[in-house]
Amino acid sequence: MDAALDLAGSGIIPELIEIVGDPSHVLSVADFAAEQYGAKFSHGPPKDPERILADVARLCSEGLFHLRVEQTFPLEQTAKAQELSAKGRVTGKLIISIA
Repeated sequence: MDAALDLAGSGIIPELIEIVGDPSHVLSVADFAAEQYGAKFSHGPPKDPERILADVARLCSEGLFHLRVEQTFPLEQTAKAQELSAKGRVTGKLIISIA
């Protein structure tokens, strides 16, 4: 694994650094302590979100970035998705579809 993105802020920065082997390859958007470990912390919304989303889309299409989706729910089943998330056993992303 080349890099890690922490979205949960659950105190796993040291483990992510161990996995990727370099604290500068770990970015957290949720753990304020990330910088204490040498990792990066996002201090706010990106200045150019369109470019960043385009870069992520490109990386996904090239097979270089993977985001595991656990399950997709229609908007009407948002409560069910929340219940599943609250159990603490989700290993991927839960998607709420509004289309």
